Amino acid sequence: MRCRAKTQGGLTTLVTVGVLFFIVAMVAAYANRNLIIEQRVAYNYSQLSRASEGAAQAQARMLSWLNSDQLNEACELDAAGPGTLRERLLRIDANGRLDVPDEAKANPASRSPWSIVCDRRHDEAWRCHCPVNLRPEAHSANLAGQESLLLRLRPLADGLGRIGVSAAACNLPSGACQNEPDDEGERVSSLHMLTLLSALKMPPLSALVVRGEADLGAGMAVVNADAQAGGLGLQAGGAVRGVRTSVLGPTGSPSVASVVENDGALAGLAGGEFFRQFFGLSPSDYQRQPALRQLACEAEACSAALQALVASGAQMVATPGNLSLHEVGALGSVARPLIMLVGGDLHLEGALDFKGLVFVTGSMTWRNGSGQPSRIQGALLVAGSLGGDAQAAVVYDRSLLRALQQRAGSYMTVPGSQWSRVW
Repeated sequence: MRCRAKTQGGLTTLVTVGVLFFIVAMVAAYANRNLIIEQRVAYNYSQLSRASEGAAQAQARMLSWLNSDQLNEACELDAAGPGTLRERLLRIDANGRLDVPDEAKANPASRSPWSIVCDRRHDEAWRCHCPVNLRPEAHSANLAGQESLLLRLRPLADGLGRIGVSAAACNLPSGACQNEPDDEGERVSSLHMLTLLSALKMPPLSALVVRGEADLGAGMAVVNADAQAGGLGLQAGGAVRGVRTSVLGPTGSPSVASVVENDGALAGLAGGEFFRQFFGLSPSDYQRQPALRQLACEAEACSAALQALVASGAQMVATPGNLSLHEVGALGSVARPLIMLVGGDLHLEGALDFKGLVFVTGSMTWRNGSGQPSRIQGALLVAGSLGGDAQAAVVYDRSLLRALQQRAGSYMTVPGSQWSRVW
């Protein structure tokens, strides 16, 4: 009988301990409920922070790409690429209004197809796709730690020369990011506006503007046949020397009517004021534009270096000091005219076919004994003095200057235009 009583007593103790253990476990779980919730909140915040950072990166990348030279279809700088991203994604009409190609449009605009997609895992670099046909390939493989960026441009109907950039960043592959996410915090969508800081704020109305004296030599040609622009060929702050018979205005106008010399107002402009009159910024502020490319070269290699910059897609080129160019050949085109800023003196020699605008901070000499044409089509601005040659010519072209005003320059974010949504 005593053995049986001991067995029953052990069973009661076991049941009692089991009940107490269950109660203790429940109390512990209840006491740590905040930790579980906080872990979930921390995870959500981590996902949200990563997606928000991705959306900010997407905006910065689009701005950088629009101000870059030629890119390949992997969105990487490539001088042999199929063109600049702004040429692929933007259309600019005669009034400077920004639009996007028809294949990148939809109604409503928020449903337009994505033009660029990027994918990566957290510990890897971004891999982006920006094809010429504006139909990027989205990735569907769902790997651990994967995230993606989606980008498109949206035209705005206000006619103010602005464009909307819509970006989405997900903690999902790009194939899944195109759809509505299932979980809160998986995707951050943002929209901000860009506008163009024009490379040429106020185009000149004369083919050649010289703040100092101009020597045309045996007959440097200066032609402005555009009556709508005023037909003024040469405007000089000092005296004009040399043979003027090749300074021409609209058909039928006398040569003397195409020349203005000893212009006191022009001569009285300081160097910075002369620059600001056409570009709208001080020289130092203008140099900070992200789309401006600096020409760094040895004296004998500057022509080749300049050709390489232009071939890579540069539309604005500057050099800080004196520059000598020999037998440069073609620079710029009707589709992509060029602005060249020379921070010192400029010496041109030999054949040249330049389309765009040249600004010289110092003085300029232009000689051509090559037997080939040497011409600047657009306009030439010289803050110092000019020494020309009978085999050199400046031909005013308002269409090229207008193209520089409306298409060339740096894209910038419109202050206060950013909007974002999380879901």
